[in-house]
Amino acid sequence: METRMIGNYELGDRQLQQFLARLPKDQQAYAEQNEDYRKQIEARLEEIVLFAALADEMDLESTDEFKETMEVAKRDCKSQMAMAEVLRDIDIPDADLEAFYEENKANYAQPAMAAAKHILVDSEEKANEILAQIKAEEITFEDAAKQFSSCPSKEQGGDLGQFGRGQMVPEFDEAVFTNEAGALVGPVQTQFGFHIIQIGDKTEGEQLPYEDVKNDVLQQVLYQKQSAAYEKKLAELKEKYL
Repeated sequence: METRMIGNYELGDRQLQQFLARLPKDQQAYAEQNEDYRKQIEARLEEIVLFAALADEMDLESTDEFKETMEVAKRDCKSQMAMAEVLRDIDIPDADLEAFYEENKANYAQPAMAAAKHILVDSEEKANEILAQIKAEEITFEDAAKQFSSCPSKEQGGDLGQFGRGQMVPEFDEAVFTNEAGALVGPVQTQFGFHIIQIGDKTEGEQLPYEDVKNDVLQQVLYQKQSAAYEKKLAELKEKYL
């Protein structure tokens, strides 16, 4: 970005980098990768500087409103910087991370997954009739779903896609995860009606190793320690100033 003066303000790469640094991290990354977006950011900064130059012409800095606004901005800036100092350099030993992982292992597990198709009807008798036709190969499962199912998934031949254990209603979940892949199961009654289920591919759940999730554990523990440090300092400040 070419450096130039707009009124009393210098506008160039240094100012652009300062402006970018105040944007959310995802926007910073996107600006680095996308030239058009970066140009939008440059244009936005230029607009800000142009209106700042106009404010100088209008002598807005001498108004009471400006002075009050600056006092508030100064207070808020001091507050943010003080908070950052309180939360800086929080020490987290590896032992704390490993202990947190052990106490919260269930949160770092890959659930069992399965794919399934189903046909939903309003009576057990109807479900048994359809199931018999499918087993006798008088109709395919997909065609039966399109013809008889009351679930919107009928448009995809009853396909529900892949889901994790615990995502479906208990009776449906139990039928899928206690039977083998490829099994044709039913009728299974749930609060929605009677299901005929064709089970697709299944994968077993697994515990993710500590090393694979260490980063996530660190972020969680850091958040907890920062929250505790913040609350402790806030209590001290209330005691001191209130």
